[in-house]
Amino acid sequence: MADTMYAWSPIAAGGETDTVVDPLGRERRIIKSRNRIEVGEEVTADDLEVSEEEFQAYVDSGAIRPYPYPEDCPPDEAPVEYLRRAIREQGEAQVSEEQQLLQAAGMGAVISDEDLVALQPDAEPQKIQEAADKTESEY
Repeated sequence: MADTMYAWSPIAAGGETDTVVDPLGRERRIIKSRNRIEVGEEVTADDLEVSEEEFQAYVDSGAIRPYPYPEDCPPDEAPVEYLRRAIREQGEAQVSEEQQLLQAAGMGAVISDEDLVALQPDAEPQKIQEAADKTESEY
Protein backbone atom coordinates (compact mmCIF):
# COMPACT_ATOMS: atom_id res chain seq x y z
CA MET A 1 0.00 0.00 0.00
CA ALA A 2 1.15 3.52 -0.73
CA ASP A 3 2.72 5.55 2.05
CA THR A 4 0.25 8.42 1.83
CA MET A 5 -3.47 7.85 1.35
CA TYR A 6 -6.15 10.48 0.73
CA ALA A 7 -9.88 10.65 1.46
CA TRP A 8 -12.03 10.89 -1.65
CA SER A 9 -15.26 10.90 0.35
CA PRO A 10 -16.13 12.46 3.69
CA ILE A 11 -15.63 9.77 6.32
CA ALA A 12 -17.21 9.68 9.77
CA ALA A 13 -14.47 8.41 12.05
CA GLY A 14 -16.22 8.17 15.39
CA GLY A 15 -16.28 10.93 17.91
CA GLU A 16 -16.97 11.68 21.53
CA THR A 17 -20.35 10.85 23.04
CA ASP A 18 -21.91 11.12 26.44
CA THR A 19 -24.89 9.33 27.96
CA VAL A 20 -27.51 11.44 29.69
CA VAL A 21 -30.79 10.62 31.38
CA ASP A 22 -33.80 12.50 30.09
CA PRO A 23 -36.66 13.70 32.36
CA LEU A 24 -38.53 10.43 31.83
CA GLY A 25 -35.58 8.40 33.08
CA ARG A 26 -34.47 7.10 29.67
CA GLU A 27 -30.80 7.06 28.76
CA ARG A 28 -29.88 8.90 25.60
CA ARG A 29 -26.59 9.17 23.86
CA ILE A 30 -25.51 12.72 23.07
CA ILE A 31 -22.81 13.41 20.50
CA LYS A 32 -20.32 15.89 21.89
CA SER A 33 -17.99 15.96 18.90
CA ARG A 34 -17.48 14.14 15.62
CA ASN A 35 -14.23 13.04 14.06
CA ARG A 36 -14.78 13.66 10.38
CA ILE A 37 -12.20 13.15 7.68
CA GLU A 38 -12.86 15.68 4.92
CA VAL A 39 -12.36 15.07 1.22
CA GLY A 40 -8.71 15.56 0.26
CA GLU A 41 -7.23 15.01 3.73
CA GLU A 42 -4.44 12.53 4.30
CA VAL A 43 -5.77 9.54 6.20
CA THR A 44 -4.43 6.45 7.97
CA ALA A 45 -6.03 3.47 9.68
CA ASP A 46 -5.11 5.10 13.00
CA ASP A 47 -7.04 8.26 12.06
CA LEU A 48 -10.14 6.13 11.49
CA GLU A 49 -9.40 3.89 14.48
CA VAL A 50 -9.95 0.77 12.33
CA SER A 51 -7.97 -2.38 11.57
CA GLU A 52 -5.85 -2.71 8.44
CA GLU A 53 -8.54 -4.99 6.93
CA GLU A 54 -11.24 -2.38 7.53
CA PHE A 55 -8.97 0.32 6.14
CA GLN A 56 -8.42 -1.82 3.04
CA ALA A 57 -12.21 -2.01 2.61
CA TYR A 58 -12.26 1.80 2.41
CA VAL A 59 -9.50 1.65 -0.21
CA ASP A 60 -11.31 -1.06 -2.18
CA SER A 61 -14.50 1.02 -2.23
CA GLY A 62 -12.64 4.10 -3.54
CA ALA A 63 -13.36 6.24 -0.46
CA ILE A 64 -9.59 6.31 0.19
CA ARG A 65 -7.05 6.41 -2.63
CA PRO A 66 -3.25 6.55 -2.94
CA TYR A 67 -3.29 9.85 -4.85
CA PRO A 68 -4.57 13.30 -3.88
CA TYR A 69 -8.06 14.58 -4.59
CA PRO A 70 -8.00 17.34 -7.27
CA GLU A 71 -7.56 20.60 -5.34
CA ASP A 72 -9.58 22.83 -7.68
CA CYS A 73 -12.45 20.39 -8.24
CA PRO A 74 -15.78 22.19 -7.74
CA PRO A 75 -18.01 20.54 -5.12
CA ASP A 76 -20.82 20.02 -7.65
CA GLU A 77 -18.63 18.22 -10.20
CA ALA A 78 -17.47 14.63 -10.06
CA PRO A 79 -13.66 14.42 -9.80
CA VAL A 80 -13.37 12.18 -12.86
CA GLU A 81 -15.38 14.66 -14.95
CA TYR A 82 -13.26 17.52 -13.62
CA LEU A 83 -10.05 15.68 -14.58
CA ARG A 84 -11.37 14.79 -18.04
CA ARG A 85 -12.36 18.42 -18.65
CA ALA A 86 -8.99 19.69 -17.39
CA ILE A 87 -7.08 17.31 -19.66
CA ARG A 88 -9.25 18.22 -22.65
CA GLU A 89 -8.82 21.97 -22.01
CA GLN A 90 -5.07 21.58 -21.56
CA GLY A 91 -4.84 19.69 -24.84
CA GLU A 92 -6.93 22.30 -26.67
CA ALA A 93 -4.75 25.11 -25.34
CA GLN A 94 -1.69 23.47 -26.88
CA VAL A 95 -3.27 23.12 -30.34
CA SER A 96 -3.31 26.07 -32.72
CA GLU A 97 -6.60 27.42 -34.05
CA GLU A 98 -5.81 26.04 -37.51
CA GLN A 99 -5.13 22.60 -36.05
CA GLN A 100 -8.41 22.76 -34.13
CA LEU A 101 -10.29 23.60 -37.32
CA LEU A 102 -8.62 20.75 -39.18
CA GLN A 103 -9.41 18.39 -36.34
CA ALA A 104 -13.05 19.55 -36.26
CA ALA A 105 -13.31 19.04 -40.03
CA GLY A 106 -11.84 15.59 -39.70
CA MET A 107 -14.38 14.71 -37.04
CA GLY A 108 -17.33 15.86 -39.15
CA ALA A 109 -19.90 13.36 -40.32
CA VAL A 110 -20.14 12.42 -43.97
CA ILE A 111 -23.48 13.69 -45.21
CA SER A 112 -25.31 13.06 -48.47
CA ASP A 113 -26.15 15.87 -50.86
CA GLU A 114 -29.86 15.34 -50.21
CA ASP A 115 -29.36 15.62 -46.47
CA LEU A 116 -27.29 18.76 -46.93
CA VAL A 117 -30.02 20.32 -49.04
CA ALA A 118 -32.56 19.41 -46.38
CA LEU A 119 -30.43 21.13 -43.74
CA GLN A 120 -29.98 24.21 -45.96
CA PRO A 121 -33.25 24.64 -47.83
CA ASP A 122 -32.12 27.81 -49.61
CA ALA A 123 -29.05 26.11 -51.13
CA GLU A 124 -29.19 25.07 -54.77
CA PRO A 125 -28.56 21.34 -55.33
CA GLN A 126 -26.46 22.06 -58.46
CA LYS A 127 -23.99 24.26 -56.55
CA ILE A 128 -23.73 21.69 -53.76
CA GLN A 129 -22.93 18.99 -56.31
CA GLU A 130 -20.32 21.17 -58.01
CA ALA A 131 -18.61 21.81 -54.69
CA ALA A 132 -18.65 18.11 -53.87
CA ASP A 133 -17.12 17.26 -57.24
CA LYS A 134 -14.14 19.59 -56.84
CA THR A 135 -10.87 17.95 -56.08
CA GLU A 136 -8.60 19.06 -53.25
CA SER A 137 -6.24 20.81 -55.67
CA GLU A 138 -9.05 23.00 -57.05
CA TYR A 139 -9.56 24.66 -53.69
